[in-house]
Amino acid sequence: MKDLRHGFITTTSTCLMALALGMHLPLVAWADDASSSSTSSSPSSPEHTMLYGSANVYAAAMQKLSKRQRLTAEEYRSLGIGTAGFEANQTFFQNTAKVIKVYRDSPADKAGVRVGDKMLMTEANPAEAMERANPTQPLFQIKFKKVGVPVEITLLRHKEPVKMTLITMNIEDIEEPEIRKMFEKMVSELDYPQDGTFTGPSIHTLTPTQ
Repeated sequence: MKDLRHGFITTTSTCLMALALGMHLPLVAWADDASSSSTSSSPSSPEHTMLYGSANVYAAAMQKLSKRQRLTAEEYRSLGIGTAGFEANQTFFQNTAKVIKVYRDSPADKAGVRVGDKMLMTEANPAEAMERANPTQPLFQIKFKKVGVPVEITLLRHKEPVKMTLITMNIEDIEEPEIRKMFEKMVSELDYPQDGTFTGPSIHTLTPTQ
Protein backbone atom coordinates (compact mmCIF):
# COMPACT_ATOMS: atom_id res chain seq x y z
CA MET A 1 0.00 0.00 0.00
CA LYS A 2 0.99 3.60 -0.36
CA ASP A 3 0.98 5.86 2.63
CA LEU A 4 0.19 9.41 1.61
CA ARG A 5 0.82 12.13 4.10
CA HIS A 6 -0.70 15.49 3.17
CA GLY A 7 0.64 16.68 6.25
CA PHE A 8 3.20 13.94 6.25
CA ILE A 9 -0.65 14.55 1.84
CA THR A 10 1.43 13.21 5.44
CA THR A 11 2.67 14.04 2.58
CA THR A 12 4.57 13.29 4.93
CA SER A 13 3.24 12.17 8.76
CA THR A 14 3.99 8.99 10.82
CA CYS A 15 5.14 5.63 9.48
CA LEU A 16 2.37 3.02 9.44
CA MET A 17 2.60 -0.76 9.20
CA ALA A 18 2.08 -2.19 5.72
CA LEU A 19 -0.67 -4.72 5.18
CA ALA A 20 0.36 -6.67 2.11
CA LEU A 21 2.20 -4.67 -0.53
CA GLY A 22 4.07 -2.11 1.46
CA MET A 23 3.39 1.59 1.80
CA HIS A 24 3.98 4.80 -0.07
CA LEU A 25 4.20 8.33 1.28
CA PRO A 26 3.61 10.87 -1.49
CA LEU A 27 2.49 14.47 -1.09
CA VAL A 28 3.75 14.73 2.40
CA ALA A 29 5.58 17.78 3.56
CA TRP A 30 5.35 21.03 1.65
CA ALA A 31 8.50 23.07 1.96
CA ASP A 32 9.48 26.51 0.69
CA ASP A 33 9.77 26.40 -3.10
CA ALA A 34 10.58 29.98 -4.00
CA SER A 35 11.59 29.07 -7.54
CA SER A 36 8.22 27.67 -8.58
CA SER A 37 5.61 29.44 -6.46
CA SER A 38 4.15 32.73 -7.60
CA THR A 39 3.36 33.55 -3.97
CA SER A 40 6.83 32.84 -2.66
CA SER A 41 8.64 35.44 -0.62
CA SER A 42 12.26 35.98 0.24
CA PRO A 43 13.45 35.70 3.87
CA SER A 44 13.68 39.48 4.04
CA SER A 45 10.23 40.29 2.65
CA PRO A 46 7.25 41.35 4.80
CA GLU A 47 5.37 38.21 3.67
CA HIS A 48 8.13 35.97 4.97
CA THR A 49 8.16 37.76 8.32
CA MET A 50 4.39 37.45 8.62
CA LEU A 51 4.22 33.75 7.69
CA TYR A 52 7.45 32.30 9.01
CA GLY A 53 9.27 34.72 11.33
CA SER A 54 12.14 37.15 11.01
CA ALA A 55 14.97 36.90 8.51
CA ASN A 56 17.43 36.58 11.41
CA VAL A 57 15.64 33.50 12.73
CA TYR A 58 15.61 32.00 9.23
CA ALA A 59 19.34 32.63 8.83
CA ALA A 60 20.04 31.00 12.20
CA ALA A 61 17.92 27.99 11.24
CA MET A 62 19.79 27.50 7.97
CA GLN A 63 23.14 27.75 9.73
CA LYS A 64 22.10 25.15 12.30
CA LEU A 65 20.84 22.80 9.60
CA SER A 66 24.19 23.00 7.82
CA LYS A 67 25.89 21.97 11.07
CA ARG A 68 23.32 19.26 11.91
CA GLN A 69 22.32 21.09 15.07
CA ARG A 70 18.93 21.00 16.78
CA LEU A 71 16.54 23.80 15.83
CA THR A 72 14.04 25.57 18.05
CA ALA A 73 10.32 25.55 17.23
CA GLU A 74 10.62 29.17 16.07
CA GLU A 75 13.48 28.23 13.74
CA TYR A 76 11.55 25.32 12.24
CA ARG A 77 8.62 27.69 11.70
CA SER A 78 10.87 30.13 9.84
CA LEU A 79 11.61 27.47 7.19
CA GLY A 80 8.03 27.71 5.96
CA ILE A 81 7.28 23.99 5.67
CA GLY A 82 3.60 23.23 5.36
CA THR A 83 1.07 20.44 5.67
CA ALA A 84 -2.50 19.92 4.53
CA GLY A 85 -3.11 17.77 7.59
CA PHE A 86 -4.10 14.22 6.68
CA GLU A 87 -2.69 10.77 5.89
CA ALA A 88 -3.97 8.13 3.46
CA ASN A 89 -3.14 4.60 2.35
CA GLN A 90 -3.06 3.68 -1.31
CA THR A 91 -2.64 0.16 -2.65
CA PHE A 92 0.04 -0.01 -5.33
CA PHE A 93 -1.21 0.59 -8.90
CA GLN A 94 -4.70 1.68 -7.83
CA ASN A 95 -6.07 5.19 -8.37
CA THR A 96 -7.82 5.61 -5.03
CA ALA A 97 -6.51 6.05 -1.50
CA LYS A 98 -8.22 5.79 1.88
CA VAL A 99 -7.83 8.55 4.47
CA ILE A 100 -6.55 6.99 7.70
CA LYS A 101 -5.75 10.06 9.78
CA VAL A 102 -6.77 13.72 9.93
CA TYR A 103 -4.84 16.17 12.12
CA ARG A 104 -6.84 18.22 14.61
CA ASP A 105 -7.83 21.69 13.37
CA SER A 106 -5.74 21.23 10.21
CA PRO A 107 -6.83 22.50 6.78
CA ALA A 108 -8.10 18.99 5.99
CA ASP A 109 -10.05 18.82 9.25
CA LYS A 110 -11.65 22.22 8.72
CA ALA A 111 -12.56 21.33 5.12
CA GLY A 112 -14.43 18.24 6.27
CA VAL A 113 -11.96 15.51 5.30
CA ARG A 114 -12.70 12.49 7.49
CA VAL A 115 -11.09 9.15 8.30
CA GLY A 116 -12.45 6.57 5.87
CA ASP A 117 -12.89 8.99 2.98
CA LYS A 118 -11.72 7.72 -0.38
CA MET A 119 -9.52 10.01 -2.45
CA LEU A 120 -8.90 9.92 -6.19
CA MET A 121 -5.20 10.03 -7.14
CA THR A 122 -4.87 11.97 -10.37
CA GLU A 123 -1.16 12.88 -10.45
CA ALA A 124 1.40 10.70 -12.20
CA ASN A 125 3.59 8.75 -9.80
CA PRO A 126 7.32 9.23 -10.51
CA ALA A 127 8.18 6.15 -8.44
CA GLU A 128 5.96 3.74 -10.38
CA ALA A 129 8.97 1.94 -11.87
CA MET A 130 10.30 1.26 -8.37
CA GLU A 131 6.92 -0.06 -7.29
CA ARG A 132 6.71 -2.43 -10.24
CA ALA A 133 10.25 -3.68 -9.66
CA ASN A 134 9.49 -4.67 -6.06
CA PRO A 135 5.78 -4.33 -5.22
CA THR A 136 6.08 -6.15 -1.88
CA GLN A 137 8.55 -3.65 -0.43
CA PRO A 138 7.23 -0.64 1.52
CA LEU A 139 7.79 2.57 -0.41
CA PHE A 140 7.61 6.10 0.94
CA GLN A 141 7.56 9.26 -1.09
CA ILE A 142 7.70 12.85 0.15
CA LYS A 143 7.07 15.94 -1.97
CA PHE A 144 8.17 19.31 -0.65
CA LYS A 145 6.44 22.66 -1.22
CA LYS A 146 5.97 25.80 0.87
CA VAL A 147 3.43 26.69 3.54
CA GLY A 148 0.41 28.70 2.45
CA VAL A 149 0.01 27.10 -0.99
CA PRO A 150 -3.12 25.34 -2.31
CA VAL A 151 -3.34 21.56 -2.43
CA GLU A 152 -6.04 20.20 -4.72
CA ILE A 153 -7.65 16.91 -3.71
CA THR A 154 -10.69 14.96 -4.94
CA LEU A 155 -12.71 12.85 -2.54
CA LEU A 156 -15.37 10.29 -3.43
CA ARG A 157 -18.59 11.00 -1.56
CA HIS A 158 -21.53 8.69 -2.35
CA LYS A 159 -19.46 7.55 -5.36
CA GLU A 160 -19.36 11.12 -6.72
CA PRO A 161 -16.13 13.18 -6.96
CA VAL A 162 -15.93 16.19 -4.64
CA LYS A 163 -13.06 18.59 -5.27
CA MET A 164 -11.44 20.48 -2.40
CA THR A 165 -8.66 23.05 -2.16
CA LEU A 166 -6.63 22.93 1.06
CA ILE A 167 -4.17 25.70 1.96
CA THR A 168 -1.15 24.24 3.73
CA MET A 169 -0.43 25.36 7.28
CA ASN A 170 2.96 25.54 9.00
CA ILE A 171 4.10 22.24 10.49
CA GLU A 172 4.66 24.07 13.78
CA ASP A 173 0.89 24.56 14.00
CA ILE A 174 0.26 20.80 14.13
CA GLU A 175 -1.41 20.17 17.49
CA GLU A 176 -0.24 16.56 17.88
CA PRO A 177 3.35 16.82 19.22
CA GLU A 178 4.43 13.39 17.96
CA ILE A 179 3.49 14.31 14.37
CA ARG A 180 5.11 17.72 14.65
CA LYS A 181 8.35 16.14 15.91
CA MET A 182 8.33 13.66 13.03
CA PHE A 183 8.17 16.51 10.52
CA GLU A 184 11.02 18.28 12.25
CA LYS A 185 13.14 15.14 12.24
CA MET A 186 12.63 14.56 8.53
CA VAL A 187 13.45 18.17 7.72
CA SER A 188 16.74 17.85 9.60
CA GLU A 189 17.62 14.48 8.04
CA LEU A 190 16.96 15.75 4.51
CA ASP A 191 18.89 19.01 5.09
CA TYR A 192 15.77 21.04 4.37
CA PRO A 193 15.30 20.50 0.63
CA GLN A 194 13.53 23.50 -0.90
CA ASP A 195 11.73 21.46 -3.53
CA GLY A 196 11.58 18.04 -5.12
CA THR A 197 10.33 14.53 -4.46
CA PHE A 198 12.12 12.01 -2.26
CA THR A 199 11.51 8.24 -2.26
CA GLY A 200 12.78 5.27 -0.29
CA PRO A 201 11.91 2.05 1.58
CA SER A 202 11.62 4.03 4.84
CA ILE A 203 11.28 7.66 5.86
CA HIS A 204 14.88 7.51 7.11
CA THR A 205 16.39 6.35 3.79
CA LEU A 206 14.96 8.80 1.29
CA THR A 207 16.76 9.88 -1.86
CA PRO A 208 15.76 12.34 -4.62
CA THR A 209 13.37 10.89 -7.19
CA GLN A 210 14.43 11.45 -10.78
